[in-house]
Amino acid sequence: MNLLKCWKNHFNNFRLSQKMLFVYFLIFGAFSTISIAAMQTTLAIYDNKIYENSLQELFYFVNTIENELDNIEKSSSSIAIDYEIQKQLTNMMSMSNKQEYLLNMSSFRSQLLNEALGNESIMNIIYTDRNGVELNVGEKYVALPEDIYRTILEKADEAKGGFVYIEPTLEFPYLVSGRDIKEHIDYSLDYLGTLIFINDINVIFERNYEFLKSGQKNICVFSNNEIVYENDGEYFKDIPSITDEQGYRIINIKHKKYFMCYLKSEKTEWTFVNLFPYTNIFMLNSIIRMLMLVGFFVLFITAYFAMKKLSLYITAPLEKLTKSMQIIERGEFEQAKLYLDKVEALSEVGILKKDFLIMIDEVMTLIHENYEKQIILKDTQYRALQAQINPHFLYNTLNSINWMIKSNENEDASRMILSLGTLLRVALSSNTVSTVLEELELVEDYIFIQKFRYGKRVEFIIKKCSGLELFKIPSMSIQPLVENAIFYGVENSLQPCTIEIKLDKEEDYLNIIVSDNGMGMEDDLLEKVKNFQVKTTGNGIGLKNIKERLTLLFCEDFKLQIQSKIGEGTMIKMTIPTYRSDFNV
Repeated sequence: MNLLKCWKNHFNNFRLSQKMLFVYFLIFGAFSTISIAAMQTTLAIYDNKIYENSLQELFYFVNTIENELDNIEKSSSSIAIDYEIQKQLTNMMSMSNKQEYLLNMSSFRSQLLNEALGNESIMNIIYTDRNGVELNVGEKYVALPEDIYRTILEKADEAKGGFVYIEPTLEFPYLVSGRDIKEHIDYSLDYLGTLIFINDINVIFERNYEFLKSGQKNICVFSNNEIVYENDGEYFKDIPSITDEQGYRIINIKHKKYFMCYLKSEKTEWTFVNLFPYTNIFMLNSIIRMLMLVGFFVLFITAYFAMKKLSLYITAPLEKLTKSMQIIERGEFEQAKLYLDKVEALSEVGILKKDFLIMIDEVMTLIHENYEKQIILKDTQYRALQAQINPHFLYNTLNSINWMIKSNENEDASRMILSLGTLLRVALSSNTVSTVLEELELVEDYIFIQKFRYGKRVEFIIKKCSGLELFKIPSMSIQPLVENAIFYGVENSLQPCTIEIKLDKEEDYLNIIVSDNGMGMEDDLLEKVKNFQVKTTGNGIGLKNIKERLTLLFCEDFKLQIQSKIGEGTMIKMTIPTYRSDFNV
C-alpha cells in the first residue's frame, strides 16, 4: 500500500507531458504484450502443426515400407503355393533321372527369374532343396554370407512354411527373407524346398521418399538400438536413445539444432527416425518472429517520438501559462503578458489563457489603484504622526523662551527663537525624511534650547562618525529620544546628568544611541514604556510615534531597543539600514 501511495505521489508530481507519455507506455506496453503473446501462441500452434505433419508424413512413409515388406512376403507366398510350381516341384522330388531333374529345374529357374525381374528391389531369389541343390537367379548377384544363409534356413525350418526375415545391417545392407515350400496339393505338407529373397533396402526406402515432403530427408532405422538403415551416417551416431513409440523433439548435434521425429513400426518393431536441421523447416517462423519483434520495436520508437511531439504540442500552451504565472510571482506583470502569444484559440486552453490575460489586467489595475491609495494613506498617517510632535515640543520651548525674556536675557532668547524657528520649519516641512546628518543638526539646535532651560543640570555629549549623509531617517526621530533622556535623566535627578548621543556605523547599518546616567527606571515602568503604555509627557507617545514612522519607512528592517536600570540610567538604541530606493519614502 505504501509503495502504491509512493508511486501515486510520484505520478502526481509528473508534468502533464510526462503523464501522457507514461499513459502511452502503459497502453502500448499492454497492447504489445498481448500482441506478442498472441503471436507466440499462434506460432507455437503453427510449430506444433508442423511437428504433427512431420510425424504424419513419417507415418505414411512407414506404412509404405511395411507395404513393401508385405509385398515381398506375398511374392514368396504366391510362389510357394502356386499350383504349377507345387506340381512341378512335387514331380521333381520323385524323379530319379538327374538329367530330367535338371531340365525341370531349368524351367523352374525361368519362373523365379521372371518374379525377380518384376520387382526392382529384389536382387536375388535363391532356391535350395533337400538334396542341397541351389538355384540363384536375379538381376544382380549378391553373395549371401554363409552365416546369414544358415540362419535363414534354420528360421524358415522353424517357421514350418511361414515367412521369416533377417534385418539388414551396416555390414550387409540387404533384407534377407524367405520361407519353406510345403506341398499343398495333397495337403501332406511335405518339404519341397526353401525360397530365399535378397532385397536391396536402399531401393525400397529411396523409391518411397516421395511421402516425405520436408526439404531434407535424413532417414535412419533402428532395431534394438542397432542401425538397420541410414542414408547419412554423419547425423545418427549422436542421436540420443529413444524409448517411446512415437514423437518428436529438438536435439543438439555438434552444437547445431535439429528437429527429430520418430515412429515405431508395429509390424517390424523398427524405429524410423527422420532428422533434419531445425532452421530448414522453422526458418520462416524464426523470420516471422524476428520481423514482428523488429516491427514492434520500430513502431514503439516511432509512436514514442510521435506521442512525445504531440504531448509537447498539446501541453506547450499550458507550459507557457505556467511560466507566465511564475513571472507574475516576481511581480513582472507586463513581462508575463508579453510571454503569452496573442493567437486566439477556442479550445479550453485558449479560453483559460484569455481569462488569465484579463485577470492580469484587472490585477494590475487593482495594484495601481491600491498603490496610489496606500501612498495617500501613508502620507496622511505620516503627517498625522509628525504633527503629534509639534504641540508637545512647542509648549516646552515657548515656556523656556518666556522664562528667558522675563529674565531679560534677550540675546539668548533671540538665539533660542532662531533655533526654534529652524526646528518648526523642519517639523512643518513637507519633507518627511531627512538624512541623519540633517537630523543631528536639528538635535544640536534642540540641545542649544535645552541648555538655557536646564543650565548646569545637564551635559550633552555628541559622538559622530563619517558617512551620516548616506543614512536617512524620518524627520524629528532623534529629538524625541533626547527629550525622553532629559525627562527621565534630568527631571527626576537631583545630581547633574550627562546625556550622550552616539552614532556608530556597523557594516550597512547605523546605530543611534541616546543614553543618560540618571535615576533609571524600575522593571515594571520599563516594561510599560516598551509597550507604549505610559501616557506622560515626553515618553510613551513619542517612542510609539518614532516606531510607527520607522515602520512606515523601513518596514521591519530596523531595531528600536530600550534598556534601563535603577541607579545607572537609561539607554535607547535605534538601528537603521543604509538608504535604498525601495524604501517607502
